[in-house]
Amino acid sequence: MTVLAFPALPQRPRRQPPLLVGSGRVSGSFPSPWGRRGSFTGSYRLERFVCESGQLAAVGVFTGELVAGDGTRIGLASRRHAAAVRVSGSAAGVTAQLGPLDVNLLGFSVTVHEFMVDVHRSLAPDTECPSGSAQTNMGSATTC
Repeated sequence: MTVLAFPALPQRPRRQPPLLVGSGRVSGSFPSPWGRRGSFTGSYRLERFVCESGQLAAVGVFTGELVAGDGTRIGLASRRHAAAVRVSGSAAGVTAQLGPLDVNLLGFSVTVHEFMVDVHRSLAPDTECPSGSAQTNMGSATTC
């Protein structure tokens, strides 16, 4: 049996994305399977900001309960979602504004109303958007 030795690939250090901790209460509605409009109430946990097609986006997790229009509980749902975001900052901190947007939860297209998330860490210049982008300053940003 022939054994071939391959050199080990050099290990590149993995850069961890900055931890962005923020959450907000969310609500929305969807077409109920039994008629009328169903409701969604829950929360959104912001994980990070990314650049998608030149636009600043927030990546986070929606979690909450779906209730049919007649009050019947459909279930609990959780979904990771990336969406366009408007970011504004001041000396007091950074706020992300999302919505309205559509999120697929348990197979239902839920329209989530506009909501705000307070970010507990300032936007770091080493996020995934190109350097020198509007995201890195403490003003308002929507593009990267």
